[in-house]
Amino acid sequence: MAHTSEKRWEDINHSIGNISGEMLEVLMKGEETYQQLLELWAFAGGTDQAVADLLFNTTADATQVIMVSDAKAALTSIHELWQAANNVVVSQENRSDKLRRMT
Repeated sequence: MAHTSEKRWEDINHSIGNISGEMLEVLMKGEETYQQLLELWAFAGGTDQAVADLLFNTTADATQVIMVSDAKAALTSIHELWQAANNVVVSQENRSDKLRRMT
């Protein structure tokens, strides 16, 4: 039987291990999606308008272009979080606001 303090450590260790694994998984999914986004922007012509036109299958209106721009900003923020986790210097910025716009 584990001592009380050992039990607390096991609980904390398990909790932190789970959170760490989940965080790494989300960052890796985000980075993969970011790389796909770069391909989409290149394919569409490199502008938010061109991507919106492609995604909405028409001439996208201003609201649709803003939606695409917000998505790009959120994924760029995720990419920058991935960079920071991999010891790449990133600028100071409120990435949470950009992510919240997509929730």
